[in-house]
Amino acid sequence: EGLSVFHFMEEALMVRGGRWVLRDCVIASSKRTRATNAIKIREGGCVRLERCHLSRAVAAVSLERAPCALVCTGCTFVDSKDAIVTRGGGCVVVEHSSFTGNDAALLLDDMVHGHAECNVINGSMFGRWARPVGFRCRANTYVSPDDDEASPGHLELRTPQTTRPHKPHKPPTLKVTLNPEPVPFEP
Repeated sequence: EGLSVFHFMEEALMVRGGRWVLRDCVIASSKRTRATNAIKIREGGCVRLERCHLSRAVAAVSLERAPCALVCTGCTFVDSKDAIVTRGGGCVVVEHSSFTGNDAALLLDDMVHGHAECNVINGSMFGRWARPVGFRCRANTYVSPDDDEASPGHLELRTPQTTRPHKPHKPPTLKVTLNPEPVPFEP
């Protein structure tokens, strides 16, 4: 609780199994440039972050293979390449947190499950990646109007409560029928 860690060449925290809770902690790069991963979770580790501030990392949190789990509540992720990254599944739950200046808030593989609810995203939620089928997004607020929670190629209109797919507008079609029989012309 209340821990401040500054790192650069190696992870600030390497979790190899077990259950860990970090409250009111600051984890940041010791230099002006991005450090390596701030927190790496492996071997079935489970980490709960409460009101933590993570900044200037390649990945603020990296999960390596299921059954790793991450639960974030009230956290701030600033200036990382990707705030939360998964490789090989796991569970990710992010609630009431904020993402600013990251290339992508969540870079999740297809096997991840969990949800992101009531977060503030200034940037892209998933970057170039698509939202995994088992991952739910609800009531998130987007500061940049061109960011979306959908897979690339889909445009979504958002309200603070729901996300609904937008159907592209089809122009009206004009049907023209030509008379196959010649019409006599009389001058």
